[in-house]
Amino acid sequence: MIVLYLIIFITSACRAQTSGLMFEQTRMTNQLLQAEASVQSALDTYQSSFNNSASPQTLSCISSDFANSSNKADALNPVKSITFGYLAGSDNSKGGCTNSVFNTAGDDNKGQFILEVTFKTLSEYPDISPLLAGKSILFVAMGQSTSNSSCYDIMTSGSSSNVKSSYSSLSSFVCINKNQRCGNGSIDTQSNGTCNSSMSSVNNSERAAFFYAQNQHVSLLNTYTGTAFDLCTVADSRANMMNQRSDWSHSC
Repeated sequence: MIVLYLIIFITSACRAQTSGLMFEQTRMTNQLLQAEASVQSALDTYQSSFNNSASPQTLSCISSDFANSSNKADALNPVKSITFGYLAGSDNSKGGCTNSVFNTAGDDNKGQFILEVTFKTLSEYPDISPLLAGKSILFVAMGQSTSNSSCYDIMTSGSSSNVKSSYSSLSSFVCINKNQRCGNGSIDTQSNGTCNSSMSSVNNSERAAFFYAQNQHVSLLNTYTGTAFDLCTVADSRANMMNQRSDWSHSC
């Protein structure tokens, strides 16, 4: 009898756990879909701004705040902020963004055109999925060079003046969903995608839309079918450094 009760208890617990996980995946997916329009709009704006500028690295850093807006639509958006621009390091006197405006950009992202999405916290959005709450996802621009090759790193010699001469257009983005980053992006020398600084935790040590169970990090993005965040379903999106990506190319 005790064995029977134990079996029933374990079975019920497993069902409850599975049901809870399915609920959380549904809630997270719905919130990502809610965020799609604002994120895709920012990506499209970024691409257009780059391609229509003779010196895109000098464009001002752009940040949209959805948490402190009086707009009702913004209040329903699970996204807290979207920030994009050329990562200039600690000094953006010539344009771009300083490292301090990003939560997950690392030294390996220096000299790249990036966009970061940060989700609201529980206090800012009471129904936010804990898999998204307060977490940030980075999108890194990939461009087409004048020699028709694809690459992330636009600088040919660490000088921002070389952007348009080697990089003909911004063609797409990739998702970088980190749980660690190299340094904090404050370096003023050009990155080669590797890490010469120490690694530190970001996103409370767990990627957005991931949870830790049975000694492994598990993604709930495997069934996602949106647009922008669909870029985060591939294995390369879990690279904490650019040179860990299978498609990494340092220069055009």
